[in-house]
Amino acid sequence: MGKYLRRLVFAALAYFACCAAVYAQQDAKPAAGNTTPCVEVEIGHDVQRSLDCLNQGLKNRVDQVQPTMNVPPIGAHSPDLSIGVVNVPGVQQQYGSNFGRSVIPQRPPAPVYENAFGRR
Repeated sequence: MGKYLRRLVFAALAYFACCAAVYAQQDAKPAAGNTTPCVEVEIGHDVQRSLDCLNQGLKNRVDQVQPTMNVPPIGAHSPDLSIGVVNVPGVQQQYGSNFGRSVIPQRPPAPVYENAFGRR
């Protein structure tokens, strides 16, 4: 009895999914720039939409709130670090007393550790 009931439920779900898909395709109207219709399937109280349709709807909402600007990501008004220009005070801090004398940054001397137990 369990297999028969499982097959019956599966067949009913498949039938309703096909009917809902055909019904959704008849009523779906493509968006202005989108040629594929949005498919929405409803089985019981669960509603499933196509991911492409959801992504397109979200993109349209974002474009309405904040439209994309036609400017390059890096331009003349960008901060120096994003376009690779060196910040002179930062380099002076990094190189310390070696600034202007060496290409190797100044490093503090290595620490010298003494034996805590004394000489052996």
